[in-house]
Amino acid sequence: MLFVPLGAALAWAGLGWRRTWLIGAAFSAVIEYAQLFVPGRSTSVADVCSNSLGALVGWGAIVVLARAAARAERPPLRSTLAASALFAGIVAFTGYILKPSFVDAPYFAMWTPSLAHLEWYRGHVVRASIADMPLPSAQLASTARFRQLFANGAELDVRAIVGPPVQGIAPIFTIYDDVGREILLVGPDRANDLVLRLRTRAASCLLDQPDLPALGALNGTRERDTLSIRVRSTGGAYDVRVNEDRRRLGFTAGQGWALLKYPESFPQILRSLLDFAWLAGVALPLGFWGASRRGLATAAVTIGIALGVLGPAAGLLATPPAQWVGAISGVLLGAATREFALRRRRR
Repeated sequence: MLFVPLGAALAWAGLGWRRTWLIGAAFSAVIEYAQLFVPGRSTSVADVCSNSLGALVGWGAIVVLARAAARAERPPLRSTLAASALFAGIVAFTGYILKPSFVDAPYFAMWTPSLAHLEWYRGHVVRASIADMPLPSAQLASTARFRQLFANGAELDVRAIVGPPVQGIAPIFTIYDDVGREILLVGPDRANDLVLRLRTRAASCLLDQPDLPALGALNGTRERDTLSIRVRSTGGAYDVRVNEDRRRLGFTAGQGWALLKYPESFPQILRSLLDFAWLAGVALPLGFWGASRRGLATAAVTIGIALGVLGPAAGLLATPPAQWVGAISGVLLGAATREFALRRRRR
C-alpha cells in the first residue's frame, strides 16, 4: 500500500509499467538491505515482491483513470451508478463483517492472564459474571448459554482491584476457545484508556479488526482502587460502564481500512486520520465518474443513504462529522482529478 503512490507518480510522469516495476523493486531492495542494520527489523524477499506489486497497482490505477477521462467528456450514467454501488457496498460490508462471530467451541475464561503478545496486568480480579452465570478463571460450564446471554444483551460484570499503570494493552478479563482464538478481551491500554475487543466475522475470514477504545475511561483510578467494568451488547454497539463513566462503543464506516491491517500502537489521532482518508479514497470514484451536475447529485444522495441509512442498518455507529467531510472531500478530489486529466489530455 505504501508503494502505490510511488507507482502512481511514476505513471503520471510517463514511465511504462516495466520501468515502474524495476524502480519499485530496486527501491524496496534498498530498504530491505538497510533493515539488516536496524535492530528489531527483518529482511524479506516477500516484502520486495509485495512492494513492487504495490508500485504496479499505483501505475495501473493512473492509467485506468487517464484512459477513462479521455474516452468521454461526460461520464456515462452506468459508470456513475457503478461507483455509487461500490461506495454503498463497501459501507454495508464494513458493518456486516464487523459484527460479532462467537465460534461454537469450549470457552475458557481467564483473569489477568499472562499472554506472550500482550502486557501482563498486575492487578487482580475479584469476580466476573454475566447475568446470574459466574465466570471463574476456568472452562465455562456452558458455552452456549454464555453466547446466548451476551447476544441477548445480558450484562458482563467484572470487578477488579486496580494494578500499576501499563504501557500497552493488558487484559483484565479474557475468554479464549480451546484452540487459542480470542473471543473477548477487556483491559486497560496505556495509562487511562480501556479497550474492549470481541471476535468478529472479520477474524473468521482471516481479516484484521479494530478494537473498541474507551478513551480516558480510567481517569481518576489509582492503584489498589476497586474497579467495576460492565459491558452490554445493544444491537451492534456496546454499552460500557467503568465505575461511574458510561460509554457507547461501536464501529464506524470509516474503519474499513482496519480490516486490512490494524496497528494497535497507533495513537487515536492517526486512526482518525485513517478513517478520514479511507472514506475519501472510497468516495473518490464517485467524483471521478460523476463529474457532472447529475453525477454529483447522485454522489451526494449515495453518500447520504450509505452513511446515514445503510451504515446504521448494518450495525455501525452514526458516522462522525469528520468522516462525512472525508467522503465529501473524496468526491471533490475525484472530480478535480478527472478535470485535471482531461485538461492534460487536451494539451
